[in-house]
Amino acid sequence: METQVSNISGSCALNKQALSNRESPALAPISPRRELGAYEALFLQQDATFKRLAERFASDPTALPSDFVPTQDGDDAADKVMKKLRAAGVKRFGVRINKAGDYPEKLRHAKYPVEMLYFQGTWELSEIRSLAVVGSRRPTGEGVRRAARLAMELVKRDFAVVSGRVEQLEKLGKSLEETMRKLDEAEAESGPISKIAALTNGDNPLNLKLETYAIGAMFDRVLEAANLRLGPMTSSRYQLERDTEGGRGSRGLGIQVFDVHTGKSRGTDTLSGGETFIAALALALGLADVVESASGKVRLDTIFIDEGFGSLDTENGSGTLDQVLNVLNSLVKQSRAVGLI
Repeated sequence: METQVSNISGSCALNKQALSNRESPALAPISPRRELGAYEALFLQQDATFKRLAERFASDPTALPSDFVPTQDGDDAADKVMKKLRAAGVKRFGVRINKAGDYPEKLRHAKYPVEMLYFQGTWELSEIRSLAVVGSRRPTGEGVRRAARLAMELVKRDFAVVSGRVEQLEKLGKSLEETMRKLDEAEAESGPISKIAALTNGDNPLNLKLETYAIGAMFDRVLEAANLRLGPMTSSRYQLERDTEGGRGSRGLGIQVFDVHTGKSRGTDTLSGGETFIAALALALGLADVVESASGKVRLDTIFIDEGFGSLDTENGSGTLDQVLNVLNSLVKQSRAVGLI
């Protein structure tokens, strides 16, 4: 039940049926004002605790707070509660009573359930996933900021943030509004930078990160230099080119072969053993050329070649073996040493 403070009276009755036990409804209506006053009166008794009161009600599942308190004592306690609520500026609030049908089912199964609780706001929010923000009654500024950040993350994940103290919720709400305003301002100011960051992080038509794009540009230079070596070794049949759609590691860093005879590109796995050896040798020589051109202080004077020659064919001085040896001889003439393993 939710009502205005000024409208609660002794004759007010809740149009909910009581529960004669934890499961089934009874016939007697419940007066929220009477039960409110009676439950508060129970807490005014000496040595009253949640545990002791819960055990007392557990001994009689059909009992209401008013069953343990004289009517006059309950009415006096209710008057004091209403007076305090009005003094605190509370105009509307609601109560939930354990024996009524709208009491939260999960609270009924608590170890020491309360027989009555107060609430303000939209009760339906209690039926969705929720989390209570509790703690110090006088939190520090940093504590409020941390709670605000936590609350925002919870709301993003479809949680309702609840608390037992309206004052703290109001402060938290204002802090959330201020934090969201600052975030909106920061997002607007950093918009251009965020856009550039997104582009360099792969949010672009090519879905390429800046790092991959830069490596790809250098890779193009290596392939261009490698093709200058590959042409003479394959009678200008093959050219290496970058596969912008593939690549084992990063997209756009794969290699494919353009076959002049067919006019089509194909994967390197379609090359024969000898052709694969020649392509790898051309890449190694092309990489060496690019490294030397990029840094004048670096010179690669020696290259070692391990196996592979057995896969090359000989055709009276015009086979692939002779073509490869001609390229290696040209390197030797440039004051480079070639070692064969």
